[in-house]
Formats: sequence, structure tokens, C-alpha cells
Amino acid sequence: MNCVIKIIFCSFLICLSIFNNLFSQNSSYKKYNDSIEPILYLDYTRAKEIFIAMDKDHNNPIDPLYKIQFLIQALQKKDTGFFKLQIGDLIQNNAWTLTASDTFENCSQICAYIKWRGLCDWTIKQSEINHLYYLSRKEKNAKANSKLIELLGTIASDRNSNTKNKFISSDVYLDYIKILDSINQSQNIFINCFDNGTLANQFVDIIVSALCHKDIFVKLLELLRPNIEHAYLLGKINNQYFQIIDKYYVLHYGFQYYGTIDLAAPIDDKVSVRKKRFKL
Repeated sequence: MNCVIKIIFCSFLICLSIFNNLFSQNSSYKKYNDSIEPILYLDYTRAKEIFIAMDKDHNNPIDPLYKIQFLIQALQKKDTGFFKLQIGDLIQNNAWTLTASDTFENCSQICAYIKWRGLCDWTIKQSEINHLYYLSRKEKNAKANSKLIELLGTIASDRNSNTKNKFISSDVYLDYIKILDSINQSQNIFINCFDNGTLANQFVDIIVSALCHKDIFVKLLELLRPNIEHAYLLGKINNQYFQIIDKYYVLHYGFQYYGTIDLAAPIDDKVSVRKKRFKL
């Protein structure tokens, strides 16, 4: 994956996903935030015990972004054995990889810690070996990832070419989301970190930028909402997209759709039904 793209998105989106207390039908989100996050930097040993117990619950798997955050702390604590044990799972099942190009200056936070611990060569070799397992098991997702990377490249190019006027039209953003929707359809689920790796979370920024445009807001929701709801019910994502949608419903129309925002904003009469369905 292109290291420059990682730089732009990774740190911000990991914080967005982990620290905003966003929950899901997948109970591991809440357990991690309630049980591990408060003690991770104070009592690593106890946090590790809880993490290992949670990791055994295959019905409520831990989000790969949370695993990465935990492994950064493991590297800080010189727990390289645990890092080596866990990173193979991320490579085989969640499409995480490390390449030589990723180890250049200003790479992602976890890459920096891998370099610090002298584990680059080992991790790159493991990526080369174990990523083949991901490709063989998740062919649809692997093909989708190639298309996602291509789309990210297009968006980065468009943004660079529009640096001077700092404007990309709503129609262009609609085109981005249409392409994203076609990718979702090709793999039968909304892009997520379990199936597509951390690459998936890089699209939060694009979706937010698109939803800012009121003139395409309804069309965007027609494309996004069914897939987002489906992925949430399967425990593949937390509720950050519901919060984002509510934010722009309030901005554009003055009311919430899912009722996830803790403020005095009106909500339509079906919100209580949605909150029960999605356990918000």
C-alpha cells in the first residue's frame, strides 16, 4: 500500500475509531473501550490478559485497528514475542502487510515502532509469505482492495490538481461513492477492516467530504446506508458512520436519523425503532 496515503490518514482515523467510544453489534468494541483502553498505558500486563481472552471470542472478533493499537504498545513494552504471534493473524486474515517501501521516513506509527525494534526484515518476510494465504482465502476482498487502492490514487491525484482552488465538485464526490458502492457490491459487503484491512478506514475522510454536499446527500445515502447497516449488523464496523450520517442530517435538515448525537437536535419519529434494531 502506498506509504504516502498511509501518512495522511492512518493516525487520525485510528484515533477516530478507537477513542470516540463507538460501539457495534460486535461487543468487542465496547469491551475494548471499557476494559482495555483505560489501562493499556498504565497496566500493560493486565490489558494483555484481557486482550488475549477477548481474542478467543471468535463471535465478536477484535477490530484490526484496535489490534494495531495494542501491538504498538506491545512494541513499546519490548513484548516482541507477542507482536510476532499476533501480526501473522493480521497479515493472513486482515490484509495488513509491510513492504520495503513502507519503511521509508514518515511511515505509519506501527511501522515506526517495527523499525525501532529492528523487526522490519522479519515482518516484511512474514508479509510476503502470509499475505498469499489472505489472497487465496479472500479472493473477492483482495480484488476489491486493488480497486480501492486505485480509487485512492485517483482521489489523491484530483486533490493535488485542485490544490490551488481547493475545490472538488459534488458530482465528482458522487462519482467516487458510486465507484465505492460498486466495490462494495463486488465483495457483498461494505468495505471494512476485517475483510479489507486498515485500507478500509482511509475512506472515512472521503465519505465525510462527500456528505458535506447537500445537493447529493440523499443520493449518497441511497448508495451508502444499506451497505453500512448490513456491515454493522454483521459486526464488521462500529457506529461511526451512523454518527457521521446523523451529523450531516442535522447540518442539512435539522434532525437526526439514527439518534446517535448527544445534543438537543430533533429526531424523526422512527429513530427509536432504528436505535433498537441497531442497539445504538
